[in-house]
Amino acid sequence: MTEENIIPDTINIPQGTIEGWLSIPSNETVEIAVTRQDLDNLFFAINHMVTANGALQQCLISYSNGNLEAANQHMVESQRANASSLNSLRLLFNALMSNAAAARTRGQ
Repeated sequence: MTEENIIPDTINIPQGTIEGWLSIPSNETVEIAVTRQDLDNLFFAINHMVTANGALQQCLISYSNGNLEAANQHMVESQRANASSLNSLRLLFNALMSNAAAARTRGQ
């Protein structure tokens, strides 16, 4: 498998971050500072999602035209972009959840 065909490993939100987030009542207002990196992660999550959709469309077109090699390559592109999108989204929410829990702890 070539390097361009490698699907990124999944980034997970740490259990401690999830527990801190869940300790905030669902009806409580949260204070969150957003960094430029957080906004970058939001952009990349959306951008990779759109890229994945386009690659999946190309996969279907190639498959419909009987070009299995191209279809398989587009499918890998779609899978890679989906994984990248999910990772960017998880990085964003990890930062937001951590920040909200820390702000709540400071305010108590």
